Amino acid sequence: MQSDNPKCYTWEWELRIPNLDIQVSNKFLKLYSDKSEIQIYYGAAGSAKSYEIAQYILTDLLATGRRWVVLRKVAKTLRFSCFSLFRTIISRLDCADLFTVMTGAMEIRCKSGGNILFLGMDDSDKIKSIDSIDCVWMEEADQFTLAVS
Repeated sequence: MQSDNPKCYTWEWELRIPNLDIQVSNKFLKLYSDKSEIQIYYGAAGSAKSYEIAQYILTDLLATGRRWVVLRKVAKTLRFSCFSLFRTIISRLDCADLFTVMTGAMEIRCKSGGNILFLGMDDSDKIKSIDSIDCVWMEEADQFTLAVS
């Protein structure tokens, strides 16, 4: 899809999921093919990192039913950043019927299985007992610190 608007991206590849057309920039194809345990993406603000990763997580939920946790350093920033982004993508892809969005709990459940929890690390004791997590996205990972006890 070409655009004359410099703030829009030229999508060069499409991932097809039944009833859903996902467009992925070539820069982020690795998300769909790299099976490494750790992947790091970096770039300037506006480089589409968050959008592409969030879109990938939604497609992963549909395909695998895994359980995801999206982490930010501070919990209160999640509602208006990552959680809002996921809701926007679900709306743009016109696939709200495939997900249940729980606004109060900041959780998204895929109707075919799997879910996404949105948590802040500002009170890390609250996340220690969360069970059966398959994948983690650390948004703004450069903001995290490692505390060794």
